[in-house]
Formats: sequence, C-alpha cells, structure tokens
Amino acid sequence: MTTPDPATTAVVLPRPPAPPSPRWHASREAPARPEPWSCTSPTRPAADRSSNRRAPLFARLLPALDHWTPDHRATQVIPEIGVGPDDLVRQRNTGLSPTHGTETFKLLRNVGVRTIVIAGISVNVAIPVAATEATDEDFDVLIPRDAVAGAPAAHVESVLQHTLAFIATLCTVDDLLAGWGVATGRGTA
Repeated sequence: MTTPDPATTAVVLPRPPAPPSPRWHASREAPARPEPWSCTSPTRPAADRSSNRRAPLFARLLPALDHWTPDHRATQVIPEIGVGPDDLVRQRNTGLSPTHGTETFKLLRNVGVRTIVIAGISVNVAIPVAATEATDEDFDVLIPRDAVAGAPAAHVESVLQHTLAFIATLCTVDDLLAGWGVATGRGTA
C-alpha cells in the first residue's frame, strides 16, 4: 500500500462504530494529520422531508428516529473519536448514502483532498455506496478493515474481499498510522 499524504487525505466516517479502534484516535498525532470529516446519522425532522421511504430499511428505521434531533447523542460523533477545533462535521439528512446529495466531495476537493479514508458503519450499505461515489468523483479511497463494521461478520468479510477490494485499497489502521509516522504500540511506526 502506498501511504497517502496526510495533507491531502480526509477521513470520512458515515457513522463510527462504537467503540472504534483505540489506535484510530492516534491519527490525531500525525505530523500533518489528515483532514477530519464526519457524516453523522440523519435526524428525524429532516428525515421526514429528505429521506425516501421506498427502501425496506427506511420503513423500519424512520419510526425509530422520531426522537432524534440534531443534538441527540445518536447523531453526534462518538466521544472516543471526538471533534477537534479544525474538524468539519456535516449533518446528514439524506437516505442510504452518507454522501449523495451533499457537498461533501466539493468541499473536500476545495481544500485539496485527493484521498479519502472511509471508516465506520456499515459495510452492509453506507461504506460501499460512499466508496463507489468517492471513486466515481476521482478520489483515491482507502478502507481500513479494522475500522469498519457490519452484520453478519461473514458478510462483512465477503464484501471487503469481493466488492470493496475492487474499488478501494484495503488496509489496516496500523498501516495508515505507521505511514503517517504515528507510533501504534504494535511494533513499528
């Protein structure tokens, strides 16, 4: 794997798994750390107006979001990752894709990002969709295998191996951190 330049790399988290890899937080120690970015979960008020209801997932999901507001804990970046003063956090009010219909790619391109690291949940829908859209937008895409989640586990491994490996570079959090010169506590860096 060629290590992406942190100065032109963004980390996109459709929704971070809880808890994320403790080593992931170490990326904040990179000498020129990647541009942080997060797409959080949709909130109910906007979901009423902006999410389609055709997908069976939404038929089950939207009623459960009735109490979600922009300040609800479930729509926030989890504390284990945190939000720094220079982080960009975009509220997401769209459907299955964490990036479709948003300004995410335009904004990343405007700040010089060429590589996107996608982590979080879920490998079932959001990560393959975001990776495909980012690739179509001419970004290099990296997916750390140990910073994504989905269900069931066998399906996650199958999607990583048989789908995502064809549209993104698969790596580990330690690969990225070592390439960025951050000690991982696992031998090298």
